[in-house]
Amino acid sequence: MGFSASLIFIKAGDQSVTDKKVLEALWQVGWDYTGDASFEEAMFADEDKTYIAYFNDTIVIGTQDIPLYFLSDEITGSEEYLIEQFGDAEIAGVTLQSSVNHWGYGIIQNKQKIRAYGGNYQAPVLINYGNPLPEEMGLLENRITKEDGAVYYIIDGQEYSADAVGEELVFDLVQRYTGYALNDVNNPLDTLVFKRFEKNKYYDSNTKAEISGDLTLSDELYDRLEPEQYGYQKIKLTQSDGSLADIKKYIQTALANGAINPAIVFQLKPLVVVAYAYDIDCVVPLLFPEGYEPPIAIEKGQRLLSINMYGKNGGELEQDLIEGKNSTGSWKTFAPHIADFYSTETALIEEKKKEIEEQYWERIPVLIQEYFKVNPNRKRLGLNAYSGFALNYSRPTPPPSKKPWWKFWG
Repeated sequence: MGFSASLIFIKAGDQSVTDKKVLEALWQVGWDYTGDASFEEAMFADEDKTYIAYFNDTIVIGTQDIPLYFLSDEITGSEEYLIEQFGDAEIAGVTLQSSVNHWGYGIIQNKQKIRAYGGNYQAPVLINYGNPLPEEMGLLENRITKEDGAVYYIIDGQEYSADAVGEELVFDLVQRYTGYALNDVNNPLDTLVFKRFEKNKYYDSNTKAEISGDLTLSDELYDRLEPEQYGYQKIKLTQSDGSLADIKKYIQTALANGAINPAIVFQLKPLVVVAYAYDIDCVVPLLFPEGYEPPIAIEKGQRLLSINMYGKNGGELEQDLIEGKNSTGSWKTFAPHIADFYSTETALIEEKKKEIEEQYWERIPVLIQEYFKVNPNRKRLGLNAYSGFALNYSRPTPPPSKKPWWKFWG
């Protein structure tokens, strides 16, 4: 039939759920709502688009790639972030591309992987972890295993390899969340209205601040802050024309055009720097991973320079920020860049620090206490481009992640 699907189902029960909570769990903070969509559009999402809908107590998500990570006998990093947001909820990733007989699904229950089953035309069964589910039994009851270990299904007296019937297994599994098979003419997902979210250009790096950094990026210092060398994914930023931004160019522009603000070293091991935003009168703590070595000697309480880029965030205050009484009200989020860690122009950096009024340095210790009362242990990551996203990092190392089996074929 030529079905293609890349879906996540979350049986959230009576949990309080918002679109922003779902996007954060997917590492898609700040993506813009761009309209409604049908299930036909949502079931196999284009790159940089995600679709969200709600059916009874289940969240239905159409998104690329992430469902593939469910096809593992371990909890991968992508799954761990979903678990952090939704706790003991049952979470399933479903993936199907009939044109290459690719099929599979993985299910988490009470924070544990209970099932992962999938394959493709090259390897009819690449993963078979956990016990069969009730939804599988209709086909599994007619399954045979030959001497060479190959699995076949008997349908109408004919033998079919697992990849040939994988589509049917995926169809039947969806009954677990909707009551109907995916290909059933009465499938309620066909009439569900999904919200479409797309990557946005998160910060305007072309507008020069009134009191700007005027600094130059050091290539060597930029490389020290590349996420991949510490085990993190590289973040992508999308420009207004939909093309991907050059992160290095973005940070260079930020150092030159962004607004100068104070920051202090809050903690040394692991390294945490607290950055202040004058226009929102708020702070955000930045965590730096184990292994990162600052280019300058630092000590607790030391003053650093933050170059901030501001964003509207769709008119909503970013979820990890606490807007202060002195906010200008003009902006709803910000991306701090610690100039001392990006530029070798130390004399200019020190001059810029002197331009900041003492009252703003003094706001940091007060505001960070209020911040941690509301957001215990919550921090952003201080690496390239991460500092602008309200992802929750409570540890200096990334969660364990295993390369999914699908990376090894094709």
